[in-house]
This record gives sequence, structure tokens and C-alpha cells, in this order.
Amino acid sequence: MRSVRTRLLIVGLLVTMVAAFAASASSGVNLDSWPYTHTACPGNSSNRADPVNFALYDHGTIGRITNQVSYHAHWSDTGGSTQSFGERSTGSCFHMDAQAASGNVWNSRYHIRFHHLTKQDPSYFDVTVGDAHHEDFVWTCPGHAVDQDGPQGSGFDQGRRNLRQNMEAGGHYWWSTWWGNTQQFTQCDGGVANSDGYTVFVQIHSWNH
Repeated sequence: MRSVRTRLLIVGLLVTMVAAFAASASSGVNLDSWPYTHTACPGNSSNRADPVNFALYDHGTIGRITNQVSYHAHWSDTGGSTQSFGERSTGSCFHMDAQAASGNVWNSRYHIRFHHLTKQDPSYFDVTVGDAHHEDFVWTCPGHAVDQDGPQGSGFDQGRRNLRQNMEAGGHYWWSTWWGNTQQFTQCDGGVANSDGYTVFVQIHSWNH
């Protein structure tokens, strides 16, 4: 039978390991990304636009993620309005790198804007983040309005789910974590949409299709 001292040492070691893992996970899953996109730079709380709810990591360069999102989800249209992303470590704001959608700007569609983080993450290497959503074309705006909250979630939740399902069907490993970016946004048609606060992480392999 182990002595009391030995058992205490084992317990202490386990506590230390768990604490170290939690600290590492916390710093990794938060990445260096701001939790929202912005209508312009500099970004601030008054010009937030969409929640950042998708992260493509490992070999997540712009070239690879646009290739694989187009291949698996058939989001290949590149039309749409521009937004900006920010990075926490420096407070810098950047215009988006690319965008992809399931249809042209005159259609209701799935849509995402992308920003490749300028610093390689120590846990997730090359990472590109995005704001996946479903949006309806509204003639009275005119323009797009993200689907308001409903039984299937908002358009932010629907877009994230659709892209995740398509990437999973293509063999990509995924998981999710809660970022808490649940701010409500009033759309041009008067509807209110907000994310449930979760961000999906999808692993990207090193080859294109």
C-alpha cells in the first residue's frame, strides 16, 4: 500500500499537470483573434459586424483553406462586402484576406470572410479565422440580412454548422469551444441575430484538392 506521502505527491503531480494543460488549452483556443469582425479599421465596440465563429488550423493558409472550402462545401463565389479582423497581441486591425460564398451577391446564400493570423500559433500553427453565416438577400435593404434567431439558431449558427458538416464529410477533423461572442446584431430587415458563442476548429491538411 502506498504511503500517505506518496499518494499526496501523486495527487500534487496530477493537479499540476491538469493546471498546465488547462493554461495551455486556454491560451491556444482563444488564438490571437478578436472575437468579432468590424466594418472598418480601427475596430472598436461600436463597429462590430459579425462574430468570428470558425478557425481552420494546422496548414490553414489562405490558399489551402479557400481551395478546401470550395472543394468540400462548394462555397466558391468571391463576391460580397468587405470587413476587417483584429489581433489581440498587437491590437492591429486588418482588412480581410478573402471571402467565399455558396452563391452570388443576388442570392440568399452561405458566406464567410477570412483572415489569416499574422503570427503562427504555438499550438495550432497556421490559422485562418472566419465569420461563417447564412444570409438572405432582401430587396428592401437592398442587400443581405443574416437570418434572425430561430429554432435552427441564427444565420451565424447555421453557416457555421453547414461549413463544419461539409468539412467533416470531406474527412477533416473538427472540434468546438465556447468563445462567448454572443452580441446581438440588428440586420437591415429589422431582424436580430446573434451567435450562440461557439467557434468550430477544423484541421486542414497540407495538400490541395
